[in-house]
Amino acid sequence: QRAHWERQLGDACFRLGTLPECETHLVRSLELLNVKVTRKPWVIAGSFFQILVQGVHRLRWRERPIAQEDGQLDPHLEAARAFQRLSQLHYLQVDMPLGFNRAMHALNVAERVGHSPVLARAYSGTSLVVGMLGVFPAAQVAGLAKTDGGPRNSKGKSLFPGEPVGS
Repeated sequence: QRAHWERQLGDACFRLGTLPECETHLVRSLELLNVKVTRKPWVIAGSFFQILVQGVHRLRWRERPIAQEDGQLDPHLEAARAFQRLSQLHYLQVDMPLGFNRAMHALNVAERVGHSPVLARAYSGTSLVVGMLGVFPAAQVAGLAKTDGGPRNSKGKSLFPGEPVGS
């Protein structure tokens, strides 16, 4: 219950624009839930770990149940909400590596619960952060994208199905 209150205080501080106070409350909420929070020097290693966890989720895919909202406070949902807000906070602070780490952590924690609005927000937040990291240059290096008309697959076909032929 206290972790829920701390997260709500963090949300209130976020809406008021007091970002350092927001981060303090959100981190305290995660600590009350006994969730490890990656500190600044370990962000890259923590991000690789979160990517590895996501890879395991993809390899061992199973149908997840729909999360029930029964009034109980699920610690995984609380942690996912806190990580989502931290990801937004780091986006505003222009700290993309930390924002990516928090977004991936939110996604991995939310997937433990099953299909829920929190999981949908985690997927959308992760895609936003990945887009901000500049994956397109990495695709260019891999030969998957061309600068003349958008991203393409290895055969040169557009990844956007509605794009006219020849563009």
